Amino acid sequence: MIAQPQLIQADHQVIMSADEYLNWESQQEEKYEYENGKIIAMTGGTIPHSQIPLNLGALLLALLRGKGCKISISDAKVLVSPRKYYYPDVVCLAMNAIASPVIFCNILC
Repeated sequence: MIAQPQLIQADHQVIMSADEYLNWESQQEEKYEYENGKIIAMTGGTIPHSQIPLNLGALLLALLRGKGCKISISDAKVLVSPRKYYYPDVVCLAMNAIASPVIFCNILC
């Protein structure tokens, strides 16, 4: 069953706080991004689309090995600002960071 928090509707958009989003999204089967109170459903990708972040991630991993960075592809939720959470295609974070990516890439094809 999908949990439904108390939501405010503005122009047919669901608006919720960052805490409500984090709680709600943790109970969903699909991934959703969050931007300034708005919920953004993640779409499925294609094989060519998935190959680009894989190749970029492999390149970054080789270039940044030993530099105190970690590379993640697609499944890492990243806090970009207090009201923005994204699942970038490729992200590079400082080793001990959970926010403020060093490199943030979304493939637009």
